Amino acid sequence: MVRGGLSWWQLSDLHWPADPSTELKRYIENLVRHLRESAGASGRPDFVVFTGDIAYSGQSKEYDSVSEHLIAPLRDLLGDDVPLLFVPGNHDMDRDEALIKQSRLVTDLADPAAVDAFLGNPRNRVNFADPFRNYSDFVAQWGPAGTDDAYRWTHTIAAANHKLTILGLNSAWAGFYHATDAPTESDRGRLLLSIDQTPEPAEDADFTLFAQHHPFEWLHEDICDPAVQSLRRNYQVGLFGHVHSPRELGQLSSPHSTVLRVPSMLLFGRPHGDDSTRYARGYSVGGIDFATGECQVRYFRYDGVYSQSFVEFTDVYADGGRPPTAVLKPRRSGGDSAARPGTGARSRFGNALPEIVRLRERVPELSDCGREIRHSLDALQASVELVDRHGGLAPYLLDSPAFAFAYVLAELSVVRTWAAGGVQAQADFGVASRLKEDVASLAAVEPAGAADLTELLRVVDHVSVAEPSRIRTVGDLRRAPAAKAFAYLWGLARLAQLLDTPGLIDGTGTADQRGRNVLSVHEAPNSGDVLVFDLAATERHTFHLASEAMHSVRRYFTELDDLWRKWQLIHPLLRFELDTPNWVDRSMNHHEIRVDPRPVTEILMGRALYGDRQHVWLRELIQNAVDATAMRAKRGEADYTPAVHVERQSEYVVVIRDNGIGMTYQQVVNQLSVLGRSGWRSSAEAQQPTDMPAFFGRFGIGFASVFSAAAKVDVRTRTSGSRPIDGVLVQFTAPDRPFYTDFTTCDIGTEITVTLTAPLKASQFKAALQELFAYLPDILHVSPTPGIPNSLASFSAVGRHGNALAGWTVLTREGRTQLGAHEASFKVELLHDPQPHRRKGGRDAEKPKFSTIGFTSLTFSTDGVRISERKALRPSKNGDSTRYYPDQRDLHLNGVYVTIDFARDHAPVLASRNELTATDDLQEEIEQLLIQEVVRLVPGLVRAAATKARTAEGKRRVIVRALADSFRSSFSHRHRGYGNPFHNVPELNKACTEEYLASCPVQVQSADGTIQHIPLSEVDPRVCTLAVAEHLTDTPVFHAFVRAQQIEQWLVAMDAGELALLTQAWPHDDALRPFRQTSQLTEDFQLVLPELRVGNLWRLLRSDYALSESIAFGPSLSLALPNQGGARSVSRAQGVERRRAETSPVERPRVFLNFTHPVIRSLQEYLDRSDHGPSADRDVTAVLDRICEQVIDETRITVKRSRWRLIQEELTRLTGDNFTHLAVEDL
Repeated sequence: MVRGGLSWWQLSDLHWPADPSTELKRYIENLVRHLRESAGASGRPDFVVFTGDIAYSGQSKEYDSVSEHLIAPLRDLLGDDVPLLFVPGNHDMDRDEALIKQSRLVTDLADPAAVDAFLGNPRNRVNFADPFRNYSDFVAQWGPAGTDDAYRWTHTIAAANHKLTILGLNSAWAGFYHATDAPTESDRGRLLLSIDQTPEPAEDADFTLFAQHHPFEWLHEDICDPAVQSLRRNYQVGLFGHVHSPRELGQLSSPHSTVLRVPSMLLFGRPHGDDSTRYARGYSVGGIDFATGECQVRYFRYDGVYSQSFVEFTDVYADGGRPPTAVLKPRRSGGDSAARPGTGARSRFGNALPEIVRLRERVPELSDCGREIRHSLDALQASVELVDRHGGLAPYLLDSPAFAFAYVLAELSVVRTWAAGGVQAQADFGVASRLKEDVASLAAVEPAGAADLTELLRVVDHVSVAEPSRIRTVGDLRRAPAAKAFAYLWGLARLAQLLDTPGLIDGTGTADQRGRNVLSVHEAPNSGDVLVFDLAATERHTFHLASEAMHSVRRYFTELDDLWRKWQLIHPLLRFELDTPNWVDRSMNHHEIRVDPRPVTEILMGRALYGDRQHVWLRELIQNAVDATAMRAKRGEADYTPAVHVERQSEYVVVIRDNGIGMTYQQVVNQLSVLGRSGWRSSAEAQQPTDMPAFFGRFGIGFASVFSAAAKVDVRTRTSGSRPIDGVLVQFTAPDRPFYTDFTTCDIGTEITVTLTAPLKASQFKAALQELFAYLPDILHVSPTPGIPNSLASFSAVGRHGNALAGWTVLTREGRTQLGAHEASFKVELLHDPQPHRRKGGRDAEKPKFSTIGFTSLTFSTDGVRISERKALRPSKNGDSTRYYPDQRDLHLNGVYVTIDFARDHAPVLASRNELTATDDLQEEIEQLLIQEVVRLVPGLVRAAATKARTAEGKRRVIVRALADSFRSSFSHRHRGYGNPFHNVPELNKACTEEYLASCPVQVQSADGTIQHIPLSEVDPRVCTLAVAEHLTDTPVFHAFVRAQQIEQWLVAMDAGELALLTQAWPHDDALRPFRQTSQLTEDFQLVLPELRVGNLWRLLRSDYALSESIAFGPSLSLALPNQGGARSVSRAQGVERRRAETSPVERPRVFLNFTHPVIRSLQEYLDRSDHGPSADRDVTAVLDRICEQVIDETRITVKRSRWRLIQEELTRLTGDNFTHLAVEDL
C-alpha cells in the first residue's frame, strides 16, 4: 500500500487449463515469488484486478485448478484485507452452455434502447448469465461480496481520506453468438454494453476506475455509444485485457474528458505463437498519488529465457524509459471558468495596437460590422495576442506600420468573406476583388504601411483555403513586410472566422453554425505554444465543419511555412486544437496521422522517392557541394576561387570534395542528422538583411539518399576562419544506426567519402552523371571526365540520338525568360531531315524510328541538374511521361526538343527533384514560350529545306514535306482540307502559311496538259480559282468535271496539308475552291449530268445505271460517279435486282451512260423500229447487262478486251451496225 495514495496489480489473460503443464506451474511459482518480493520492497497493493480470461474455456475444473495454483497462494501472500477483483473475458464463457442459447436474441439487437430493454428483462438477464455460472461461483469464493454479478459490480476502496470507486464490467456477455450465427464472423465491433452496466459513481468518490476485458474498439460503435460516453464522462482510468499487449497505453482524449487507457500484458499463453516484445508475458502495477493526482503505470515482463524472473518492461515506455504518468483531477475539486475571446495579454503586439486602432477607425466597414463579425474579430485578436506572447509575430512586427496595415486588411477579409457567404471555396476568389479595392483605399489613408503595394496585391490573389498551394507561386516576399504579414494574418483570420462560423464551409445557415461558435481562445495547459479554441458546438455536423475548417487552414499554414523556408526564413510553426466543453456526450473526435520514422527514412533513401534513377545520391551530394561554394563566394572573401572535385577513386570509393562554406560541429549535428532540415537560416539570422543565395537543397532530404548505395560515409568538414585542427569528422553506416563525430585536421570546406556496397564501374559512373546532369558548372572537376557540356548553350537534348540522326539539320533558339515567378533559360531545337526521300529507301537506308524524333520532347533542369524528361508538354494521366499517349498535350509538333533550365532559387520542383510541381498557369506559359520560339524557327526551317532543291518542283515538294513533318495537326494530313487549318495552333498555322506564300512555288496545271511552277501571288485568279488534291487529278470524275465546268487552269496540291496551305495563303480577292474528295466534284452533277428518261432504252437498264447527255462524257461511253452511300444511292448489288424503270428519279445511279455514244444510239434506233416486238426488249436488255457487267464494271483489262470482242459481234448481229472501230479503252 502506497502512503498518501493507493496502488494495484493488474493481471489478465491467464487462459488457465484444467491440466496445467509443468512450464505453466513453474511460471506461476516464479510469478508468486516475484510478487512476494515486490510486496516486501514496495508494500502490498490496495487491490488486485484480473481483467478477464482467467480460465481457458469457462469450465469449473479450470477454475478449481487456477484457485489451487495461483489464487490461494496470492491470498496467502496478501491477506484477507486486500480485495481480489475479477471481470470476465470471452474465455470465461462456458461455450457448451452458450451453444444452447438462441443467438438471434443477441445478434438482432440493433440500438441502445433494445439492449437496455433486453437486459431489463429478468428472464433474459438470468438466461444469458448462465454461460458465466462457473465464473460467478469462482468469484463468489475469492472476491468481495457482490462482485460475482455476471454483468457489472461496483466496489469502493478508501485510503488516506480519499475514495476510489471501481466499476467492473462484463464486456463478453454478448460475444460468441455472432460466431455461432455465422462462423466466419468475428466479435470485433459487435460486443454490447448496456447503459445500465455503467452507473454513475457515488458523489463522494475522489477518483474513479473501471475494468473490462475488451477495449472500446471491440464494442459496437453505435449501439454502445451511450455506455461508452458514460464511462468516459464518469471514470478516469480504464483497465483492459484481451489485446495481450501494453502498446496501446495512453489517454483517450476528447474535448470534455480524458480517460487513461491501461491495457494489460498477456499473463500466460502463446496465442500469437511467440514470446516477442509485442506479446511478452507479464503484468502491470498502477498507482495514484492523492496529493498530486499523478497516476503512474509500470509493466513487468517475464524474462524466462535468461533469469526466469520478472524485469521492468521499459521498452514500452515512450518518455525516455520512464514509466508513463497521467495527472488525474479529483472529481470533487471543481473546475475553471472559461474566458471570453480577446482577453489575452499584449506584448509586442500591444506596441502596434495604437496604429491598428487609428487605421481601423478610418474604415467604416469595421466600425459598424455587426455582432457576429465583431465576435470573429475578437477571436482573431485573441489568437494574435497569444501567438505574439510566444514570439510568433516577431518576424512580422519589425515594421509596425506595415503590420498595422496588414492586420486591418486581414480584419476586412473577415468582413468581405461574411458578406460573400456561401461556400468558402468560392468565397476565396469572390473576396479577392473586394480586398484589392480595400488595399487601394487603405494605401490612400496609410501610404507608409503599403510601400510594397504590388506584392500585397499579388498575395491577395494567391491566398486561398480551398487551394492552399496557390501561395507557392506568390513570389519573393522577403522585402515586402506588409505582404508577408498579411499572408500570415490572413490565415489566422480564416482560422478564427471559420471556427466561429463553420457554416461558411458549406453554406448552411442553422443557428448553431452561423456565428459566435468560439467561446474562448487560450493556451494548452501543458504546451503554451498551442492555441486551444473552445467551441460552443453541441452536435456532430458543426464539429465536423469546424474540424474541416481547422484542417484546411492547417494546410494553408503548412504551404506558407514551406514558402518561408524557400526564402531561408524559419518562423514559429502555428499549432492549434479544438475543444467542445458544452458537448458532454460527444464521441466524435478528430485525429492526426502519425509517422513512423524508419520507413520514412527508407523512402527518402531511394526508389520510393527518386524512382528508378540510378545513383541519384551523386546528384544530391554534388549539388550540396556547389551550394556550399556559392554560400562562401557570397561572403566576398579575397582571392577565393570556388571548386568542387568529384573523383571515382576505385570501384567502391567515390569522393566529393569542395572548398565551400563548411559546417561547424553544431551544424553537423543539427542538419546532417535531421531529415527534412536543410541549410535554412534561423529566424534570428532572417532578421538581418542579406543577399545570400538560396539553398537548392531546401528539402533537407538529399543527404539520406546516399544510404541507398553506401555501406559507409565519412564526412570531413571545416568552416573558413577556423583552425585546421578544428575540423569535424562524422562517420555514418546507416540512417537508423548511431553516427560518430570526432575532431580532425582538414582543409576548409567539406569532403565526403562514400564507400559503396556494390562496384561502380567507370562507364557506369560516367553514364550516371550524364543521366543526372544536363551540364556541369565550370567549378566542377570530375575524374574520370564524363563528357558533359559546361553550359546550356553547349548542351543539346538531341545529342544522345546523334547516331540515328546523322545528316539531319538542327535549328536552334535560346535565351532567358520569366515563367510566372520562375526565372529560367531555355533552348529550343527543331529537327529537319533534308533528304526525306531516303526514309523510303532500301533496308540499309537510314530510317530513324518515329519514337526517336518523336513528339514534343521536354527536358527540365535546374542550373544543370536534370529534373525530368518527357515526350509531351503535359504527361498522360497514366503517369508514364516517357511514351506518347492520346491524352497528352504536345502541340502536334514533330522533332522539337525543348530544354528549360530554371534558376536555382526559382525551381518549381518536387522534393525528389524528379518532376516539376508545375501549376496549370506554368504549363500554359511553357506552351506559349514553345510556340513563340518555334514560330521564329519556321523561316529557317523552310530555308534549310529548300537549300538542296534543284528545280521549282523539287523546292515545292521539300518545303511542303518539311512543314508537314514538323507541324502535324491533331488529325491526319490526308483528312485536312477546306475549313480546316494547316495546324491547330493559330500562331504556328499563321507562321507556316506566311512562309509558304513567301517561299514556296505552287503547281499550276492547264487543260491542255501543260504544268508550270510559279509563286502563288503570280497565279491569275481570273483563270485559276480551283485547287485540287493530286490524287484526284487522275480520276475520270475530275476530267469530266473540268470539261463540264470548262475550266482552263487549276492548282495541284500534294496532299491535304498543302491544300490547307493553299487555301489559307491564297492572296487574291476571288475565292479559291479547294477539292480534296471526289464527292466535292459531284455535288452539282445533277445539273451537269441530268438523267434522261426518253425513248425506250432507259427503261431496260439496270437500276444502278442511267442515261445522260453532257459534254462531261467527251467521247466515252460511261462515267462512274463516286460512291457516296445513303438511302438515295443505288448500289451494284441492288442494281441487278430491278430495272431503271422501276426506280424513282431521285434514286441516284452508280454509272451514267452517254446518250450520244454510237452504241447507245444504235440500240435506241433498234428499239424504235416497231417490227421486232417484245423479243427486241429481251435481246437489248441482255446486251446492256453484258456491257455493264463484263466491260464497264470489269477491272481486268484482258478480260474486258475479250468480252468486248464478243459483245461487238452480238451488237453487229442485233443492230446491223459495225463497232469494230471502238476499242475497249474508248468506252
